[in-house]
Amino acid sequence: MIEMVDNQAQSLLLDYRDCSLVDFAKPYSESHLPEMLARHIPLSLFYQCMIRKLLARFRCTDLDDYLKMRASQEQSEHLGGLFADAGIKTILIDEQALAGSSAFLPAGQLAQLTNLNVHRVLGIEPLLMRIFQENDTFDHAMRNLERTLDATISESAANNLRVVALKTTLANGGLSLEPATVSSARTGYHPARKEVVDSGRLSRSASYNYLLTEILDLAVKRRLPVQIRASNDYQAMLVETNPLAFQPILRAERFADLKVVFLHSYPFVREVAYLASVYPGVFFDLSLANSLLAPDLTRVYYEALSAAPYSKLLAGTGGNTQPESFWYGATCLRRGLSEALKELTEKGYLLKAQMEEVERAVLRSNAINLYGLY
Repeated sequence: MIEMVDNQAQSLLLDYRDCSLVDFAKPYSESHLPEMLARHIPLSLFYQCMIRKLLARFRCTDLDDYLKMRASQEQSEHLGGLFADAGIKTILIDEQALAGSSAFLPAGQLAQLTNLNVHRVLGIEPLLMRIFQENDTFDHAMRNLERTLDATISESAANNLRVVALKTTLANGGLSLEPATVSSARTGYHPARKEVVDSGRLSRSASYNYLLTEILDLAVKRRLPVQIRASNDYQAMLVETNPLAFQPILRAERFADLKVVFLHSYPFVREVAYLASVYPGVFFDLSLANSLLAPDLTRVYYEALSAAPYSKLLAGTGGNTQPESFWYGATCLRRGLSEALKELTEKGYLLKAQMEEVERAVLRSNAINLYGLY
């Protein structure tokens, strides 16, 4: 089995073993509505398939039986077994969702429990929140932006957690990034800062747009790819998260050397694959689609590889909060990718001798090269 680099994941809940059936179902839906999680997600075909495979793997009679077994088993033994089954060796942890929260397992502790190589993806929005909070003027923010980024990266490295990428949730306000002038950013800084300080919310504004593009410049300077959560977010209006809306940034000479990774991609697989076929710095994964579209995953990978060079496609489970989401995401990913490669081979688009090369590139090599995981 080719060892996999999980390009996109979040950590486990600190108390994941003490969970309800609804908590267990949360990683398998972008809905946060209780009725969806309690009544409808358990009736999804992919979810029912996951439960059957899980029960068969651990020889349990039902989900309650499995959860009791999981709670009683040594934590490192259970986690190690799941990740070994999935063939996951390296994980890039998105800590954006963990910012300021003690409810999640720290990345270092996750590494110890699973014996995985764990690297950090640094959230841009939490960094910008800190910039707004700590700097009372736009000019101060601009002077301290680079220093704050570098200090955060250094602090993480001192804790044996290397930052290998940045990540933005830009898509929560749409992927169209309106250009902002220095003048408009300076004028809008105080109201934007007031909202952050008073409510803890960071909204789209001229100041946000300007500072974000400055961070994109810094990412290029430090050779850090920038992950973009494209679609698959309950906070985002789906119609505004088409990756094509980000094309003006991709075309700008200023960002010619920027490396971006569109995460999840569904339902815009065709669009993001097209961008990856045009722009050298565009990469993508299918993350949450690996679980949520499990019955149709072969077609999704077939479509992605039909348009984009296989050097641009990364593996991501979208695993979060519960360890089984990593296991099932990786299992479905491997099956969908393998079946798509077989179909492409049967139709003459891929040589049989190339199948392992392409599989290894998607599961491992592309991420190692992009993120410098040597």
